[in-house]
Amino acid sequence: MVRAGDEAGGVEIARRAADRYGNCYEIRPKPRAAIELLEVLAGRDRAIVIDAVTSGAAPGTVHVMALDSTALVPRSLGGVSSHGFGLAEVLGFAERLGRPMPRLCLIGIEIASARPGTAMSPAVVDAVDRVVEDFDAFVARALSA
Repeated sequence: MVRAGDEAGGVEIARRAADRYGNCYEIRPKPRAAIELLEVLAGRDRAIVIDAVTSGAAPGTVHVMALDSTALVPRSLGGVSSHGFGLAEVLGFAERLGRPMPRLCLIGIEIASARPGTAMSPAVVDAVDRVVEDFDAFVARALSA
């Protein structure tokens, strides 16, 4: 899958965190198709989603919050998807299928751009670095949200 600009931030965090903290946490990269999240999340009690978000906050803002897995993620703070099927749609689909989802938490990086073929903006690069450097604290915040 081709990453677009700042949208690559979540994948970069997962890649770098897996290298540094893989012995402490089970870290999986985002599946190629969002619908594959149904299988990745199956049977888990809790999960943290690391993703790009758009809420109108300044690019590089790191959002940490609980996500109600029985309701759609608000569009104002939902995952950005280049193919139009993201976390909100997966959660809604799981609910319609009657599939139990774990307690979900979000570490969301506010993006500036998701234009194809562009590099991550400096604000998002800085946010990625902050999350990776203080990963344990961000995980603790997410799980207590």
